[in-house]
Amino acid sequence: MKKKSFFNGFNAKLALAVVALTGSLLTGCYKDEGLDIIDPDQIGLPAATYTLVGTVVNGNGELVSDATVTVSPNTTFKQNGASFTAAVAPGDVKITVTPKADAGYKGVVEKTVRVEKVNAGQSAVYTETIVLAKVDEPVVEKVDAKYNVKVSAFASNDLSTKLNAADYSVTLTDGKGEKITPTNGEYVDLAYGIYNVVVTPTDATKFEAYTSSLTLSQVKVAPDTDNLNAEVYAVLVVKSEEKPEKEYKILSAFVDVDDSDNLVVTNLKLTKDDATIAESQSNYIIYLDQYIKGETHVYKLYVNYKDNGLAKTKTLTYGAEVSSLSVVLVANQSSIEVNDGKVEENIEAPIDDSTTMEVEKGTEIELNGKSYSGTFDVVSTFYQNSEPTTIRSFEGTPDGLVFKNNPLKISFKDAWGGDLGALNLLYMKKDGQWFSDGTGSVEKIGESYVMNVEHFSHFKAEVSIKDTTIVTTPKKSVVVTPVKNGMNDNPTEIQERFEYIEKYGNEVSDVNEAVRKAGFKNENAVGYVSNIISQLLNDLGYYIGDYYEQPADTYITIPAWSCLDSVTRTTQTSVIEVKVTIAGKEVVVNITNWNGNSVFTPEIATFGHGHGHSHGHGQGNAGGGIIEAE
Repeated sequence: MKKKSFFNGFNAKLALAVVALTGSLLTGCYKDEGLDIIDPDQIGLPAATYTLVGTVVNGNGELVSDATVTVSPNTTFKQNGASFTAAVAPGDVKITVTPKADAGYKGVVEKTVRVEKVNAGQSAVYTETIVLAKVDEPVVEKVDAKYNVKVSAFASNDLSTKLNAADYSVTLTDGKGEKITPTNGEYVDLAYGIYNVVVTPTDATKFEAYTSSLTLSQVKVAPDTDNLNAEVYAVLVVKSEEKPEKEYKILSAFVDVDDSDNLVVTNLKLTKDDATIAESQSNYIIYLDQYIKGETHVYKLYVNYKDNGLAKTKTLTYGAEVSSLSVVLVANQSSIEVNDGKVEENIEAPIDDSTTMEVEKGTEIELNGKSYSGTFDVVSTFYQNSEPTTIRSFEGTPDGLVFKNNPLKISFKDAWGGDLGALNLLYMKKDGQWFSDGTGSVEKIGESYVMNVEHFSHFKAEVSIKDTTIVTTPKKSVVVTPVKNGMNDNPTEIQERFEYIEKYGNEVSDVNEAVRKAGFKNENAVGYVSNIISQLLNDLGYYIGDYYEQPADTYITIPAWSCLDSVTRTTQTSVIEVKVTIAGKEVVVNITNWNGNSVFTPEIATFGHGHGHSHGHGQGNAGGGIIEAE
C-alpha cells in the first residue's frame, strides 16, 4: 500500500535542513531480549554526508549562467549554468564566484559557509544564493532566516498516526543549554544553529524517551521574508513490543531548476523495489522508510518535468550508502539510466522538440574501462549559437563514457533541404579546440541527420568549409561629370566649387545572391550559409556595414576666357575576390575597398576674349558660384 510522506508541506530549503536533524530516527533498533535500547554507536550506520547547493543570481533575482564558480575544499563539484552542487566536509567551505569579464558586474564575490558536523547516518544540505551586483546597482543585503519549529511524536508501532499532545512533553534547548519557551505549542523566531530536542512520554512504562539534535541551517533571505517552517518527528519506542529489529532510512531529494521559465517539475516519485512509496508535486521530497534489519532494498527517484512543454523523466537510483539526492534540471537535456553496463531495451528520449537521442538494446556502456551503472545525460550547448558552422552541439556526461558496440544516436530534422550536404562529427579537446578523432559519423537518413556518437563529452555536427582563397586586384574608378555653367567670361581666372559623392569603407557585393548563385536553393540554407560568409568576412577584416557615402566638394580653377566642359574624378581602389567552398559549393563574394582619395582633372576649352559670346559653352560665370552637372 502506498504511504504518504510525513514531510509534505515543507518549503524546499527547510525540507533539506530536516534531513540533518533526526539522528535517532536512523538508529532506533531493539534487542531481542529485555527490550533494551541498543546504543546507536553499536549500529553500523553509513557515514554522514554534506552537500552544498547554490545558485548565482543578479540583483533582480535573475539567473547568471556565465559566471565561474569554485568551491574549496570539496570532494565533488558540478556547475550547470547558474546552479552548482558540491560534496563537502565539516568546517569552513569557501565559495568564489567570478563574473564574466564584460558582463558589467562589480567583481569577484566570496562567501564562507560553516559546515557543522552531524552524526553517522545523517545528511546535511546547505543552500546558498550568491548575488552578483551590477556596477551601477545597489546590493540588497540579505538577513539570516528565522524558523518556526513544531515537534510531533509517533509510536514506533504506528508511524501513520500522531500521538496526542497529552501523551508526551517536549523540551527544546539551544546550544547554550537554555530552555526555549513555546508559543501555542510551537517554537517561533528561532535563529539558525544546533538545538537539543527531548520528548518525554507521559507514561514512561509504555514508551522510551526520545532525544535528538536539531540543526537549523543558515539561510540568507530578503528582510521581509516570512519565517521558515520545520517539524520534528519523534518516534517513541514502545517498550512492550517484541518485534524484529527495525532500521530506518530517510530518503530525500531536491530538484534545482536551471531555467524556471521553461522547466516545470510536475511530479517527484520515490519507489522501493519498483513499488511507489511516496510522491510530491513540488521540487523536493522527503520520506521515512522502515524495514527489518538486514534487508536490502532498491530505492529510485523519478523526476517528471516539462522542458519547453515537452514531457520528460529523469531517473536516479539511490546507492547503498546514499539517502539524499540533489538533481539539477537543465533545458534541452535528456537522461537515460543504465544498469550493469548494458541496455536491456531500445530507449528513445527527446532532447528538444526537434532532437531525439536513441540507444539500442544490447548496447554495452563503460566508464574508465568498467561497466557503467547510473544515469547519463545529453544537453544542447551554446556553440550552435556562437559558431556559424556548427549545426548542433551537445555535452554528454559523465565525461569519458564509451558506447562500445553500438553508438548513441542523436537525430534532428534536416531543415536545410539537403543543401548542406554531408556533415562532420567533431569532438572538443581540453584546450577548447574542435577536432575529428576518427570515431563516429553523421549520416543523412531520409529527411533527418543522425549523429553516431561513440564517447562523451563535448561533440557537434558541423557543415564542411574549406579552400578559402583571397585575390586582391588594384583598380581605378573613373567618373566623368559634364557641367553646364562652367564658362569664365572674365580677364582673370576664377575658383568654382565642385560637388560630388565620396565613398568610404568596404563595399561588399550581395552575399545572399552569391550564395544562391553557388547553388544553394533552400532559403534556410541560404540564410545559414550567408551567416557563415558574413562571419568569415568579418574575421578577415572586411566588416559588412562599414561602407558609406557622403557629400564632398573641391574647388576647380577656370582660367580667363575659358569654359569648363567636364570634371574627371579618378579614385584608386582595390577589388578583393573571396572564394570559399561550403558543403562542396564555391561561393564568390567581391569587395571594393574605397579609400576616399580622389584626383580631379578638369576638361577646359579656351575661347579667347572680346568675342562677346560663349561659343556654345553655356552662360557666362562671374566666379564664386557652384558648378552644376549637366
